[in-house]
Amino acid sequence: MSPTGIIKNWGQLATSELRIAALEIIEAGISRVMPDSIIRSTVRFQKSTRTLYINKDAFPIKGRLFVIGGGKASGLMAQTLEELLGCEGVESGLVIEKADPQEFATRKIRVVQAGHPVPDDRGIQAVKEVLDYKHKYGMTADDLILCLISGGGSALMPCPWPGISLSD
Repeated sequence: MSPTGIIKNWGQLATSELRIAALEIIEAGISRVMPDSIIRSTVRFQKSTRTLYINKDAFPIKGRLFVIGGGKASGLMAQTLEELLGCEGVESGLVIEKADPQEFATRKIRVVQAGHPVPDDRGIQAVKEVLDYKHKYGMTADDLILCLISGGGSALMPCPWPGISLSD
């Protein structure tokens, strides 16, 4: 088993010192680009000023913070974001994921499962919910919406024009 659990067949591959070194390098690279690592390295929240920092950009939150998005990494990104902000930092959210929502420990950001690579009606329904957020929550210009989109988002967040079906 690998040190981080990323490479599942570590034991079969780690047959020499050079291979072990190569596997360690590969795991370090993969670990660095995992959704949780990227969120932790780019997002910071200062509770005292209610300011969200993404890289060097500051986003003061005058109203409420909402999180929306979709993609195969959106569940883990949402979970990590909640850990960083604390539940009190997020008003509500919804991300559309390929994986089972029970895989993610979120309390304010709802994770909804939809079809990938083939879009399905669950994705359409979830997108409709996201599009209704402005009305449902009475959003204003003071509210901030943080959008988490990753690979697979185009299949997981289908929104066909009226009269066009998914099969079209």
